Amino acid sequence: MRAPIICAIICICFLSTFGQTPDSLIRVYKIQLANAKSDSQKLNSFTQLSWEYGFLSLDSAMFFAEQEMTLAKKINSPYWISMGFNDLSIVAIRKGNYNEAINYLMESLKIRKQLKDNALLASTYSKIANCYVQLGDHKQALQYLFPALKIYVKLNDKENQATLLGGLGFAFLSMKDYSQAESYFEKSSLLHSQNGNEYMYWLMQVNLVNLYSEKRDFLKALNLGMKIEKVIAKIEDPSTNATLYGNMGYVYRQMKNNAMGLSYYLKANNEAKSIYDSAGIATYSQNIGNTYLDLNNLNAAYPYINESVKISSKLGLYEEEKNARYSLAKYYILKGRSESAISEIDLFVSLSDTIAKRKNIEAAQELATRYETELKQNKIKALSSENKIKQLEIENKDASLSLARRNNVLLILIVIVIGVLAFIIVSRQKIASQLKLSKALSEEQRRGLASVISAQENERRQIARDLHDSIGQQLAALKLSINESNTKGAELLNSTIVEVRQISHQMMPVTLERQGLAAAIRELVENSTTSLLKINFDCFNLPASISAEKQLTMFRATQEIISNALKHSSASDLNIQLYLSSNNLILFAEDNGKGVDENLKEGMGLLNMKTRVNALEGEFRRENRVEGGCVITIIIPCG
Repeated sequence: MRAPIICAIICICFLSTFGQTPDSLIRVYKIQLANAKSDSQKLNSFTQLSWEYGFLSLDSAMFFAEQEMTLAKKINSPYWISMGFNDLSIVAIRKGNYNEAINYLMESLKIRKQLKDNALLASTYSKIANCYVQLGDHKQALQYLFPALKIYVKLNDKENQATLLGGLGFAFLSMKDYSQAESYFEKSSLLHSQNGNEYMYWLMQVNLVNLYSEKRDFLKALNLGMKIEKVIAKIEDPSTNATLYGNMGYVYRQMKNNAMGLSYYLKANNEAKSIYDSAGIATYSQNIGNTYLDLNNLNAAYPYINESVKISSKLGLYEEEKNARYSLAKYYILKGRSESAISEIDLFVSLSDTIAKRKNIEAAQELATRYETELKQNKIKALSSENKIKQLEIENKDASLSLARRNNVLLILIVIVIGVLAFIIVSRQKIASQLKLSKALSEEQRRGLASVISAQENERRQIARDLHDSIGQQLAALKLSINESNTKGAELLNSTIVEVRQISHQMMPVTLERQGLAAAIRELVENSTTSLLKINFDCFNLPASISAEKQLTMFRATQEIISNALKHSSASDLNIQLYLSSNNLILFAEDNGKGVDENLKEGMGLLNMKTRVNALEGEFRRENRVEGGCVITIIIPCG
């Protein structure tokens, strides 16, 4: 499912001429650029080319945005410099580099405040808000949405007021404040209706469909979606149609009606192709492939999943490519091609790492930018102070006094510089000592955790043996002594013996000690599969030997994953893979349930799982799937 329509909130930028493709428009703008007689005409062509190339090649879009910025700075036009930053931000947004986009937009915002162009200011506020929404900082997004709305109220711009109300609805939807989100979407719908804008009214209704599906009120989402579907055919807007069909496909999939879900995803994909929406095609193709996989139509699934991989890789859509790689790995597993599956899962893990690293780098760049900005401001203040001092010196006719003052200032500056250098040296030494101490404490904590876990498992092992060898044997002896005529007592005793054995095996499974990890997990899966939850388990490329500690950690993790799926996920399918890759033992599990509510506090079982993995210097990852459900990846070094 794609994100809901945020209308002009995400990009109040430019609109392509209806009915023309990006290719044809690019040819037109290139001709205009070649024939341009003034700088303003060239700049207008650059900005149009950057926008249109955004649908085909983000590298080309960035090239023309940079050309625009270079020319704007050359002619020193504040308006076009602000537009250059704006267009650079649009390319960054399309690449998913939201921190980078915010930096560009902040520069544009400074200039537009000086220009006092309220309409451009509101547009910039809206884009900044969208970036913060995409970064998950919804409270910060509200700090920019409300000023934008205030400007439109001041301008008495009813149309954009309605649009911003929709933006607030989306921000609150992202915060999972469904009550506030629904309220703002309805206010936006009402105002658009009063303005006579039927098109925007139905766009807000599409957002409400997404809201209801997120609330898992699928019946309400379905009813509203079917109502909208009858009307939007008149509007003839492929983008709106694609979003609605994508939402409907998601709803049907969540209602376990894969056939209907597939039909709507195919419609959404066709609409996206009609407007060359590459990102949309990548998303819908992946959803179609996943649905075909669930329908066990592997041959039909592959072309769509492969198309999603190619498009998302070409456009640098890392999140979409990561999800598509995972779907491709699932396809290869179902085809029995373990080597290809391992290769795709490695790419999935690598992309997950890349996304995490990029977020860290962007955060670091943002801090660096803020630091450089502060330095510039301090330099400006210092220059200002220096100018004032010089002015005072000029006014003062006493040359000797002026010289003494300069010497004093110089002496003070030397003392300050020495003090700053000393502070930096001491601070660095202090930071280095703190890092060393932190590392030592972390290592000591890890050893302590390992000892605690080892003690717990030894205690479980002893209890399990006592249950099996002592109490189990006593119960068996007691069974022999019971009169056969006492059938009720014999049945109760048999039930007790079975329960004691089950408890003993759960605390320390005999299969794990005698036959190894794969056999123990397979037995656990067989015993845990119910009519409500189907569990599939595959293992491949396992090392000849795995330490008892690592086997036990992976087994306990699998127990907890299955327990959570049974108790909390409302899933009907759980797929588990265990394999070796790059000298790492990897446990990979996914379900098709309702996913994880990030606002809920983690339970003891999950915390215990993380503790065990951390004690072995491993990694624990958990994230929600785009199409619903949860993915857990555990990576433990085998070296």
